[in-house]
Amino acid sequence: MVLAVRYADDPPDGRFLVKVVYGTSKLKTDTRPFDFTIMNYAQRLICRLPQATRFDLDKVVWLPWAEEYFRARPGDSTPVISVLPQPLQQEFAWHMNARDKMGLNGHLKSC
Repeated sequence: MVLAVRYADDPPDGRFLVKVVYGTSKLKTDTRPFDFTIMNYAQRLICRLPQATRFDLDKVVWLPWAEEYFRARPGDSTPVISVLPQPLQQEFAWHMNARDKMGLNGHLKSC
């Protein structure tokens, strides 16, 4: 999941970096309750996720927007899979706010 996009250079030269969260089908709901998970079948269809997916909010990195890291799925023309629909964006914002209140997002401010 992409959290942010920025230019790779200053001044901008057309290269970008993206801040991404690691996603996995290993849900670990009992040991990772503060990660963001999409399990609902309808939401998965909208987001084009083949199975329930947990986004590990402790694994966040900046990566260059390059084919080395981002490839289109077979049959797709872009590596962008989908955009979170508005209700999931609101749920994610609420989730991040709750994590912030618990002090779990400090690592996100430094990267």
